[in-house]
Amino acid sequence: MYTPNASIDAIQRAVTNYYHVNNVSLDTFQYVPHSTTASPVPLAVTKYRAGGPKFWAGDVEFNSALESHVWLLSPDNLGPVDPSRYSHSDIVSFFSSVQTMTAYYALQSYQLGPL
Repeated sequence: MYTPNASIDAIQRAVTNYYHVNNVSLDTFQYVPHSTTASPVPLAVTKYRAGGPKFWAGDVEFNSALESHVWLLSPDNLGPVDPSRYSHSDIVSFFSSVQTMTAYYALQSYQLGPL
């Protein structure tokens, strides 16, 4: 398990490295679809509708209903975990309600093909 701050840092590093992959990798990559410019990184999240600190504190009953969202991340916009857009307590609440979170990076290695 990571702390919220460590999770934010890991997401920021992954997104930044994706945008600058040819500066941080030994291989040479092309963005998919065939481009030399990165597209925003889709972040797909499934989360509990009623979650967060209120649930963990016992202030609301557990609701197993799920909702799904997709955010497009860039180095300047980390979506639901962006500390320049959301308070620390909002980000903690978000993380505590997440069931699944997946980022999709579309790259193709010139040596290995699609990744």
